[in-house]
Amino acid sequence: MLSNLYRYFLNSAARLSQHCVLCGVGGQGWLCPPCRADLPRLAAGRCPCCAMPGRQGALCAACRQSPPPWQALHVAHPYAWPLDALLHAFKYRQQLALARPLAELMAEGVRHAPRPDWLAPIPLSAARLRERGFNQSEELARQLGKILRLPCHADTLLRTRDTPAQAGLNRAGRLHNLAGAFAVNRPVEGRFIVLIDDVSTTGATLAEAAQSLARQGARRVEAWALMKALTHGA
Repeated sequence: MLSNLYRYFLNSAARLSQHCVLCGVGGQGWLCPPCRADLPRLAAGRCPCCAMPGRQGALCAACRQSPPPWQALHVAHPYAWPLDALLHAFKYRQQLALARPLAELMAEGVRHAPRPDWLAPIPLSAARLRERGFNQSEELARQLGKILRLPCHADTLLRTRDTPAQAGLNRAGRLHNLAGAFAVNRPVEGRFIVLIDDVSTTGATLAEAAQSLARQGARRVEAWALMKALTHGA
């Protein structure tokens, strides 16, 4: 099924505006109404700081005990089929035409969030950027900014060093791996900044970036992500 999905839109990005990428029905946009209705959804009751399932509007025990360095995490969808496959195609098969439709899903997920001064995508390391050719978080942030009419400053944060792959590490390991990995590259004092990432897994990357902004005097920091991996903590 995954390979069929890739083959469907791999040859022609123009099909995204004409056919549903999941079922192939034409004339209803990149995602037809039935497939859109079937997308995986987050539980209505979830922690506002980490987006994990919990009591409606209440902080979970983990966030009460150790609050994240951001004020809120807004997520559009859980990390699950078929969105995980679309994101994989976007990131690793260079299907950049998916940036706009995926950003539209993000926009739906943050429609009730307060408006920040600007959006700040999580930067990639220089080595990862050379390898991939683009930063998926920056592409999402730019498209999201256009949809919501918000400024996007991709130079807000710099990745100061390459870090080993995060896969397979627990949250403590990821935090250690990322310590000191970001530098703030523009004045943020008194500003409300929203960090943009494609997936929040343990939240370690967002945490290190948020701490960097807070240390430089940002008034408020939120994190917006397309998807949340619900098998991990914040």
